[in-house]
Amino acid sequence: MKVDVIFVTCNHENMIKDCYDKVKKDLKDIKHTIIFVDNCSNEDTSEILTDIYSKDEDHTRIVKLSKHTNFNSCVIAGLNYSKGKYAIIYDMDLDCNVNIKKMIKFLEENKSYDSICLCRNIKEDSFFKKQYKKLVNDINFYKNIDGLSNFRVLNRKMIDAVVTHSIDNEITGYTFDNIGFNIYYDYVKTETECEEQVYVSTYLKPVVLSMILGSACMFIAILFLIINLILNNTGLAIITFALLFFIAGGLLILLGVVGRNMLKHIYKKEPNFIIKERIGFDENVL
Repeated sequence: MKVDVIFVTCNHENMIKDCYDKVKKDLKDIKHTIIFVDNCSNEDTSEILTDIYSKDEDHTRIVKLSKHTNFNSCVIAGLNYSKGKYAIIYDMDLDCNVNIKKMIKFLEENKSYDSICLCRNIKEDSFFKKQYKKLVNDINFYKNIDGLSNFRVLNRKMIDAVVTHSIDNEITGYTFDNIGFNIYYDYVKTETECEEQVYVSTYLKPVVLSMILGSACMFIAILFLIINLILNNTGLAIITFALLFFIAGGLLILLGVVGRNMLKHIYKKEPNFIIKERIGFDENVL
């Protein structure tokens, strides 16, 4: 069995060596390759990567990107060179003791799962943020999974599918969870609670804005009408204003729904990543 570990680095000079040493210790009895994806790091980080490679050329590879991109596009850059039975996407920001062998063993013993993903503690969201997150996830048809981290182990079947999917689609943190594979979510106790981020695809931001404004208009219209009914102000002008505002909100939401479906089909994306240099690979490997 061979395992590939994908490290995405961007100025992680204070963390790389410790994480590398931990992985080497955890996988000392398993055939493995560590693939560092350098996301336009500073010189200090690049020097550390070069030093690690010079001391462990048999098990280390480096992929340098030409321009800074998002974390998950970097992951795909690394997965393109993964040849092992499993690929580990290593999240250096996850502040807990991760047992890599245990995760691999879980997939070996539970063949019905294609991947295992670690989830962490999150701060309790406000009502409005919960609704915003739900709206964004509904627009993107994303699963709503609390505390999702980037730390995953994927089997060979899922690795190939994700790489193929990335050719024609934008890659986000939700991609792995929304392409139809069976994933086990393992909640781990972290030292600190994190504030969960909500990712919105660049080309869907106008759609999200349109739907938020539409919802706000409808809410304001209803609130305005209720207040005036309480105050016994039921003139034709007031009712007409509330009705027009409500209709405008509905039209904005409809525009967002239609725009979302149209943009999904006509959006022409840039490449997820562009490779500048590869170190440690066979020259015949593209």
